[in-house]
Amino acid sequence: MQFMNKLVVACLLLSLLIPVSLFAQGGSTGAITGTVMDEKGGVVAGAKVVVTNTETGVQEREIMSTGAGTFSVALLPPGLYRIEVTSQGFAKFVAERSSSGSQRPRTSLSP
Repeated sequence: MQFMNKLVVACLLLSLLIPVSLFAQGGSTGAITGTVMDEKGGVVAGAKVVVTNTETGVQEREIMSTGAGTFSVALLPPGLYRIEVTSQGFAKFVAERSSSGSQRPRTSLSP
């Protein structure tokens, strides 16, 4: 009886792990990372970064830059994205980037 209980538990655990491993085999994803800087090269912490898929119009993420001015948006479906960066006291910065490949845009904000 105890063996049967262990077998049932093992089968349940295995059935839970299979969908996760199959999902991991799914399509490819990309990322967009960057550093938000002012005109003089100083980093801008706490800037709002909005990433929108230009092909679908779907806003994928809205994040804030770190204390070091960096941002990273991972697990994006391959495609073109519009990146809008805003921070109080600076003009809005807008760029388009592809999520495929390893692009690391330097985002410069001007007052």
